[in-house]
Amino acid sequence: MIAIDLAPQVLAPRRGVARALGTLLEALARSPQAGEAWTGFLPSTPGMVPPPWPAGLPGGARALGAGRRGSWRRALAQAAEAAGADVLLVPYTAIPRTRLPVVAWVHEVPWHRHGALEGSVRTARHAAALARVAQRAAGVVVPSHAVAEDVRAVHPALASRLRVVAHGFTPAAPEPSLPRDGGLLLLGSGRGAGGARKKGVDLFLRLLADPRLAGWTGTLVGEPGRRLAPAAAALGSRLVVLHEPSDSAVQAELARARLLLVPSRSEGFGFPVLEGFAAGVPVLASRAGSLPEVAGGAALLLPPGEPDAWVAGVLRMEGDEALRARLVAAGRVRAGEFPLAAMAAGWRAALQQAVLRASGERA
Repeated sequence: MIAIDLAPQVLAPRRGVARALGTLLEALARSPQAGEAWTGFLPSTPGMVPPPWPAGLPGGARALGAGRRGSWRRALAQAAEAAGADVLLVPYTAIPRTRLPVVAWVHEVPWHRHGALEGSVRTARHAAALARVAQRAAGVVVPSHAVAEDVRAVHPALASRLRVVAHGFTPAAPEPSLPRDGGLLLLGSGRGAGGARKKGVDLFLRLLADPRLAGWTGTLVGEPGRRLAPAAAALGSRLVVLHEPSDSAVQAELARARLLLVPSRSEGFGFPVLEGFAAGVPVLASRAGSLPEVAGGAALLLPPGEPDAWVAGVLRMEGDEALRARLVAAGRVRAGEFPLAAMAAGWRAALQQAVLRASGERA
């Protein structure tokens, strides 16, 4: 039986890790295997409504009483062991001490190339967690070859336990045809000042403030953060900030956007790139992290953090109708190249390998 840590579905249901986990659960439910057993665990909170267990995925989700992060990990390990699980799937690097083989999901290693890009405290915490993964985990899954390269560089001993499994992506149903009058769009602003810098929110605001793009407006899905709030406010009506929009509202913005910008300085996968492709909006993305890998030649790639290059990119895309048409056509094809079935198969192989590895070590 396979146990899953479902904490992201409760604690951060709209963030990247939770989205990736939700996609995995959907992938597994859509490709059931005979005799396969699963169970999920999530921390209980006052008034909590547990997320639904996907139809078709055998098992169910159990809420566990746990307070602080450390006590949650202990409660998770104890519950998974008591349930008779063969392996524990943890969707991040904060893994518990347990006699069970653990497969950890490493989404990104930004500090390897960029130092404390997300702030010194967050970077130190994540680096320490990855070191524990290197010591304890029976298997590690990463969403891209770019992340795999970074993990191997930081912890070479993980190479034999590493498996690349790209996230699955199901393109949303197309929105009714709308005028492309929404200007520049950025999806996702990260957490805090470090997250905003990693996602390139500062660059996005600088572009809108650049006189060469005076006729453009912008929409930011997320939060500019306290440090960037003055720059965002200075743009006045030229910038719309959508803090927690619904999925349908995001799809409407994608349908209206003239260009989608993904100016991240580091990225472990990059769902927004595929969302833009599926919506038929031309995408400009940083030549950083996994973004070139995910884009697969269907986006205009630009150097991260260089405003002049991005201004030139926006103007080039606006003035070259043939380029826009080519990228939109290629993007629609690329959006369909991340099937859920491949994600499910990759994860099943990783979990099986971890169980076999742990059995061999015990023998």
